Amino acid sequence: MTIVSDIEPAPLEDSVSEWLALNSDSRLDRWDVYARLREEAPIFDYGDQTFLSRHKDCVNILRDHKTYLSGFDPEGERVMAVMASLDPEKQRKYREVLDHQLRWLTSSNAEKHVALRSLATRVFSMRAIENMRERIQREVDERLDELEPRDSIEIISEFAYQLPLTIISEMLDIPIEVRESIHKSWQSMTQLIGNPPERVPEVIDTVHAGMAELESRLQHTFDTRRGQQTTDLLARLLDAENDESGIITDKDIMGIVAQMVIAGHQTTQDTIGNALLELFGDRDQWRAICEEPELIPNAVEEVLRLRSPGQMVNRISRTDTVIGEREIPAGTRLTCLLASANRDAAVFDDPDRFDIRRENARQHLAFSSGVHFCLGASLSRMELQIFLETFSRRFPDADLADSHVEWLPNNFLLGLKELHVRFR
Repeated sequence: MTIVSDIEPAPLEDSVSEWLALNSDSRLDRWDVYARLREEAPIFDYGDQTFLSRHKDCVNILRDHKTYLSGFDPEGERVMAVMASLDPEKQRKYREVLDHQLRWLTSSNAEKHVALRSLATRVFSMRAIENMRERIQREVDERLDELEPRDSIEIISEFAYQLPLTIISEMLDIPIEVRESIHKSWQSMTQLIGNPPERVPEVIDTVHAGMAELESRLQHTFDTRRGQQTTDLLARLLDAENDESGIITDKDIMGIVAQMVIAGHQTTQDTIGNALLELFGDRDQWRAICEEPELIPNAVEEVLRLRSPGQMVNRISRTDTVIGEREIPAGTRLTCLLASANRDAAVFDDPDRFDIRRENARQHLAFSSGVHFCLGASLSRMELQIFLETFSRRFPDADLADSHVEWLPNNFLLGLKELHVRFR
């Protein structure tokens, strides 16, 4: 017998509001909201932004850098509203944090983006990434050797972030003794990214302190490495400070290195946890990758699709334009919900199902698309594939030690606070 509920769902705007507020007692999860947006209002105005939840709309916008600017407007309505809620000292700190974010590669556009992207692409070449394969394998083996004698571990804090942080830090010649500080600085900064604007007054002091510490550590690294023998990646970046065109400044180099370190470990860290959670939740698929490691590359793509570590990106329309049948005025803040697009039934059959054999899993937008496609995608994929191949081979009987999981309280990031894994 089919039971039909007579309880009307909350208005969509209320559900979106509750999702964005990150209320700990909310009965909603983001996937519910994404599904409703795709079905009821795939182009949805909310406050000063417009949410886009369909795959085709997100792809079209991400690949059209002439019509849509990346990043955010530092003089926009949202920023100005936050500024008005702050005292003068916190306004100064907020401005400095925004200035730092505006120097990230993902916030640059036009000539500046071309120059920075060209620089970064040369040092993140396929050859450079492939040359890291043996180093990544050795790092995975050594860390698992240390953990293997134990019955269980908390894999996020004891493995997942150290692997990618070590690799990107070695590529950038960042000293071992400052890496942990950089990680903690970024953890402080995430309180601003992907959280409601109303929280800015209470977190800005912590966020600013984290940013200042991050920049201080990186600047010290630059100063000690400049003119000395260092890695090819850092040498090229430091040489770019002397670019006679004046397009790239020392602050730009700080921004791009900061983002490389941040993005170079956060998304991989989160995906390691997300992958194990999904695979341990479906023992048939876990056994499949243990027995057929050739399935692992596609399994990684399916995890990225289903549990996208970066949930959304923002664009600003340069001119009046049209999306679908909707007219979009110039200056509109557009939020592409990548994680929603990755569960769009128009592209992915049975999109909420985890399937490591999904033929088109790689059509996901977890690494964005277009000119702002993630530079570190190949490195992240390699780290994830090597980890899963090694871990599944060494610990085929591994499972969750605790079925209760808690997600990071963040709208932008999708990662677990902790994941307790039993080896045997």
